[in-house]
Amino acid sequence: LSSSFFGEMECGMSYSAQGEHEEQWHITIRKTRWRWICSIESPSRDTKLLFTFFSVSLIGGSGPPNLEEVEMWGKGEVWARGEHYVVPQGLSVRNAAGWTAGFTRVSVAREAE
Repeated sequence: LSSSFFGEMECGMSYSAQGEHEEQWHITIRKTRWRWICSIESPSRDTKLLFTFFSVSLIGGSGPPNLEEVEMWGKGEVWARGEHYVVPQGLSVRNAAGWTAGFTRVSVAREAE
């Protein structure tokens, strides 16, 4: 995955993964009255990839750059901040140190101007 654009906003994901399986993931950016939301998900909800590193960011536009909300899903469960992922300086979402696994969806949100 690289990036998706919606007006002045960009949502992107960098990653390193293991697995000999080709998958198509979807990136969706939408704006509500109060926030920008980016969702990255595996349509099958059953990824075969093992992510050894990932970083998701939502950048651009005006207003505060910090992520207000992060939600990550593994196979059927919500993941815990600090245990599965971290949000360094509130600007991106990354895997927690030493953690590797497959996730099916990540959603990040920040304040709209």
